[in-house]
Amino acid sequence: RSTTGLMDVAFGVRYQLCREDAEPAASWKPDLAFRAGAVLPGSFDETFPFAPGVASAAIEPELLARKHFGWDGLGAYFDGLFRWNKTSANDQYIVALGLFQQIKGWELHAGWRHLGSISGDSIAFDPATRVIDYPRAVRENSDAVEAGFSYTFPRRHVRLEFYSRTVFDGSNTDKKFWVGGGVTVPLSLVKSH
Repeated sequence: RSTTGLMDVAFGVRYQLCREDAEPAASWKPDLAFRAGAVLPGSFDETFPFAPGVASAAIEPELLARKHFGWDGLGAYFDGLFRWNKTSANDQYIVALGLFQQIKGWELHAGWRHLGSISGDSIAFDPATRVIDYPRAVRENSDAVEAGFSYTFPRRHVRLEFYSRTVFDGSNTDKKFWVGGGVTVPLSLVKSH
């Protein structure tokens, strides 16, 4: 079996709360940003087992932090978000931790990511009929390794990204391999001099 259609589409706006290089005396401060995000449901079959999303409208508040340490360009990142799924009501949280290395305009990163569901139903298997009951609002929990790279153009600071993730453990999840890409375009509310 297969399903076709548009995946759930996530988008958002970030606001930078503090920069690690803004105050040399406060060298302990990380880059810290808040993201107000949303998800629009995809057009795929929402009852398809292990579908590429939950086909639900959602709101995502997110906190992102990065801090350089050690040799030049080395650092660590943290990403934490909560997703209120309005349609399916199986709310989720995601936490990611990892390391990055910057080399001129390039950045390589690798880390760990945990997805947890606050509510939802488990997948059930009926051995008599050999049918898998895949609920609309599945309670998925997974641990994955993630890696990727990006390039930031020096003139406009537009960033092109490539991302991959593979699930290695969890419940009500499959061991899928994800590949994706993205574009980050910085916008400034105040004009810099």
